[in-house]
Amino acid sequence: MPLQTIIFEDARLVITQAHGAFNRQDLLSNRESLLKERAFDPAFDHLFDLRATERVELSPTDVQQASLIRAFSESSRRAIVAPRDITFGLSRMYEAHREDIEELIRVFRDMDDALRWLGRDPEDPLFSPLREPLSPEP
Repeated sequence: MPLQTIIFEDARLVITQAHGAFNRQDLLSNRESLLKERAFDPAFDHLFDLRATERVELSPTDVQQASLIRAFSESSRRAIVAPRDITFGLSRMYEAHREDIEELIRVFRDMDDALRWLGRDPEDPLFSPLREPLSPEP
């Protein structure tokens, strides 16, 4: 599965990790699965981790349409970790399309910076697996 989501209820945080390649349908399927989760609260913050993404099969139109997909509330913060230029650029396009809540979405190249922006301590043991370097094979 290209997108895996973990809900940390106590931390009020949802983490989605992308592995390999993903496309628009994967995003839609992930949203539908998330909305069915009993533990999910739309007010939780969201961290989208693209460090292990090898390929993103999204056109600029797909990115614009993805920006219309709503799972989280208008008050939740969303951080995207995208260290590679292609994922960073696509993530910035997504951020631009979400101008309605642009102050609540940020794109980062570094996981620790993203966690701090979300108000989480990167040194918290809960996040130690996220601090390990994750990247696709070159």
